[in-house]
Amino acid sequence: YMEALKVMGGVGEASAVGLALAAEDHVADIGYTGAVDHASSDGRRPADRVRKYGYFQRFGEVLWFGSEVANARCIVLDLIVDDGVPSRGHRK
Repeated sequence: YMEALKVMGGVGEASAVGLALAAEDHVADIGYTGAVDHASSDGRRPADRVRKYGYFQRFGEVLWFGSEVANARCIVLDLIVDDGVPSRGHRK
């Protein structure tokens, strides 16, 4: 099944280096500050961070901070359920 899937932009070997660099910047920032947010400690949003490395017509940011079990099924369930997220605004 997996071999039959077509590569999507931003996945696997087709990943954009600029998106990865923007993500690494955010991980370094929130790891240092302990923030749990899409906004950086200086107030930058995902689009602001990405613009530093180029123009991307579409992209998304997914934050996952782990759980007791870190297998694929648990990661997906964590992202769907969003336990502990005070607002569901990002789902609209």
